[in-house]
Amino acid sequence: MNDFPKTSLLGLRVGILQSRDVHHLSKQLKIRGAHVISAPVLSEQPTDCSLEIAPLIDALTAKNIHVCVLQTGVGVDALFKKAVLLGREDELRDGLNQSTCVARGPKPVGALRKRGVTNYRQIASPYTTYELIDSLCDIELADSNVAVIHYGERNEKLTGLLATLSNTVFELFVYRWELPENLDPISHLIDEVLNGKVDVIAFTSQIQVRHLMAIADQLGVKHDLTNAIQNTTVAAIGPTCATALRRMGVTPDIVPEHPKMGHMVREISKRFALAPA
Repeated sequence: MNDFPKTSLLGLRVGILQSRDVHHLSKQLKIRGAHVISAPVLSEQPTDCSLEIAPLIDALTAKNIHVCVLQTGVGVDALFKKAVLLGREDELRDGLNQSTCVARGPKPVGALRKRGVTNYRQIASPYTTYELIDSLCDIELADSNVAVIHYGERNEKLTGLLATLSNTVFELFVYRWELPENLDPISHLIDEVLNGKVDVIAFTSQIQVRHLMAIADQLGVKHDLTNAIQNTTVAAIGPTCATALRRMGVTPDIVPEHPKMGHMVREISKRFALAPA
């Protein structure tokens, strides 16, 4: 893939809402000359699921969980960390290898590999719930018990379908999405957008869209922010994120073909490198 000049974003003010891997995204933008306004809008808080972990491991080792759906790399890591605290990491690994693991994208795949789990199938890009459901429909679920390791909230579309197709569904939340304690950075970014001082705003998850608008609503500027964002270049990392923006009345300008940060940054660079001087 051809890249664009390192100065393609020189002088542009780019707002990012990332909390995880924020330094990686920020660095990619800064080396192209951007001034980055970082305003984390999400906090991933671990849950107290100790009472649910042991029965899950028991069911996996007894081969009573036939399919395990793992939606994020963070979720896989958190699951194993909790198993370590119980002294049952090896049992969890063996149990997952005895089941059919369905991983939603490369990050949970990488986390599984790191932990020694090799019996998995990876869904197709762009790794949305639709591709996940397509992959699950290729598995005989009628007499199966399915475990779903959620991301920061319940995937209602996924669990609703599994409830109709499988025998039982075991759901586990290892972390929850919450608003950050310090809202000052996001309030500052909202002010900058409202004052026309942001050239690009980059969204890397659908929950960022919802949290941003929830905070704007608390501040009484949701309508004004929705209008002001239209005067910036809006980038959404993938179709799920783009759909969340459209539901909020914002049309994204950039949605990269591959839902990865590097591809999104290159598409932003391309847009401004090709813009008339």
